[in-house]
This record gives sequence, C-alpha cells and structure tokens, in this order.
Amino acid sequence: MAAPMGDGGDLVMLMEVSQLKKLALLLRNNEEAQITQAVKSQNERVKYLHSVNHAYNHAVDLLDDGSATRDKYAAAAAGGGGEAKASIAEDVLEYVKYGLNMSMQNVRNCCLRVDCIGKIRAHYDSLVADLAGLHADDVANLRRLAKDTAMFKECMFEHCNKLRSGSARAMSKAFSMMLKQEGIKFPDLVKRHKNKLGFEGEFEHLTDAQKLEVYNSIIEESGRAKMPVKEMVSTAAGVAVLLATAGLMVWDIFTAEHTVEAVLRNSLNALAEVGAFAVQVKDIK
Repeated sequence: MAAPMGDGGDLVMLMEVSQLKKLALLLRNNEEAQITQAVKSQNERVKYLHSVNHAYNHAVDLLDDGSATRDKYAAAAAGGGGEAKASIAEDVLEYVKYGLNMSMQNVRNCCLRVDCIGKIRAHYDSLVADLAGLHADDVANLRRLAKDTAMFKECMFEHCNKLRSGSARAMSKAFSMMLKQEGIKFPDLVKRHKNKLGFEGEFEHLTDAQKLEVYNSIIEESGRAKMPVKEMVSTAAGVAVLLATAGLMVWDIFTAEHTVEAVLRNSLNALAEVGAFAVQVKDIK
C-alpha cells in the first residue's frame, strides 16, 4: 500500500524497516552490476565495490540498531515508567529513517552516500548516548533532548521531501533560471548569502554551523523550504548531517534548470522495483 509524500503525487517515504532494507539491497545489487560492466580496472572495481557494500551494510546496521534501541525503551516503558525516553527513542528511529530515505533516494553517488550515512550514524550514536545518560526523572534534560530530536527529525523530513516534491522542483527551476539569466555562478551565489549573513572570510573557512546557515539562506530564498537553522546549531554531529543534506539541496536548486528531472526519473525507476511501499507519513508540528 502506498501514499504520496508532500505535494508531488509521485513521491513516497519508506517508513518500514523491511522496505528500507530492500531498497538498500536493490541499490547494492544494481551498483555491483553497473560497476562490473563499466570499469575495466580490477583495482578500481574492488575499491568501488567496497563503497557499495559499505553503503548497504551501514544502512542495515543503522536500521537494526535504531529498531533495537526503540524496542528496548518501549519495553521499559511498558513495564512502568520511562515513557519520555521511549518517545525520544521512537523519534530517533524516525529521524534515521528519514535520513536513509534521503540518502538512498536522492544521493546517486555511492561514495557520497556512504559519507551521508556515516554522518547520520555518528549523530545517531550521540543521540543514543545522550538518551542513555539521562535518568527517567531528569525532566528538564529529557525535554531538551526531546525538543532537539523532534527538530532534527523535522529538518530531515523537510530535506528529503523538498528534494523531491513536484512544487519544490518547479520553484527551483524558476530560481535556477533567474540565476542563469543573471549570469550568477555557484560560488557567487554562496558568497552573496555569506555576506548577507555578515560572515567574514572564505566560505571554506567558516564553521559548519555558519555554512549551514548560508545554505539554508539560499534554500529559503529559492522558496524550496523553510529550515529552522538557529535551533540546530548546538549539536556538532547533527550540524554535520544537516550540512551534508542542505548542501545537496542547494546544488540541486542551482542546477534545477538542467538536471533535476533526470535525477528524479532515475530515482523513481529504482524505487519502482522495490514493490509495494508501506507509507506512514506523519505531520510534524
């Protein structure tokens, strides 16, 4: 059973662990076949296949670990107490699922996908460590962690959804065409928003949090999404994840006039082979 995600009508968010694992396996098998045919050098094939298998294994491990953490805290809550920790663990798993949807549906380069999943993994580990370190009666810090986790989940949903939705792509095409007509190159676009925010020095020398603000400023100007940047800059691992996904969206926005439709078609063709999707998209307030 499938349902649309966002306003695209042709979009899906996979929320069942089994379906995400199936997509990960499909990508691995497709990429193994492609690299075997396309690359003649044995050394290069081995190197690339290593990345292909890493992307698959890391996605599966992350899903298994996230599910186990969710189940552990759910069982504790069922035994009496610990409902707040169980709720946070559930949000952490949903955040992971949104991140894997983003990585596997939108990142076509396997090496970059490995990097994205690795960043999600590092952030997941930090969230789980924070959760484990809190006592059930530490209400203030549990509320803080719950708020942070919900915000990260919302941002990842936005990144994944707005990278693919129909109306978002239309907005990006218009914005991309405007930049093209004005002769604005990608470095110029980034520099303009860096200066607008009052950051000094080269973009490469900014902190990750500052870079994220620059990217999100571009995203907002394009009309693609509205990202709650300032609430997100306190957690280094989380910023690293959102910086990677925001960077993908900014490049997608800039090149929308030329490449978005082709990338989308490739993604949807791969997704069509996964089969029936179990879609459980929830409104995030």
